[in-house]
Amino acid sequence: GAGGAGRRAGATPPAAGPGSPVTLTAGLEHPDAVLAETSIRAVIRRPDGRSESLVLSGGGSRRTAAWRPAMKGIHGIDVSARAKADGMRIARTTFLAVDVR
Repeated sequence: GAGGAGRRAGATPPAAGPGSPVTLTAGLEHPDAVLAETSIRAVIRRPDGRSESLVLSGGGSRRTAAWRPAMKGIHGIDVSARAKADGMRIARTTFLAVDVR
């Protein structure tokens, strides 16, 4: 079933200055099934309470997006991955944080 789906996500570097590029990466995989219709997006919650959304792009199971934070402070990032495995929909969310100094 789709319960065995795993995800991974990261932000490089985990601390950056305002305007410096941060690369968000994420992947979704399943040990027993080929995933179809994979989409991964990140919702970045800024220290001022506003949020922005990015679609991670790429091929295969790994997706990336470049993001340039505009303000200092801790940014919370929810990375949500969705796909189909053997006709079943799966969804996984990973939480990241980036410290903008």
